[in-house]
Amino acid sequence: QELELDGVRDILSSKDIPNGGENLGAKSAFGSEPLFAEEIARCVGERLAFVVADTQKLADMAANSSVVDY
Repeated sequence: QELELDGVRDILSSKDIPNGGENLGAKSAFGSEPLFAEEIARCVGERLAFVVADTQKLADMAANSSVVDY
């Protein structure tokens, strides 16, 4: 279910990575870190999605209205 707010252009998550693409946020000597959580988040603070909006306030409103099942 998506909340529709004027000025929110898109919400990107792991489901938007094209087939053959990698869910890769960073690589280091300790291993790789995904850009987005998949179906289950591995830790607190893991990114679930990016909100693209006309203003920071609209992006914050959209992000704060998300519903996450734990």
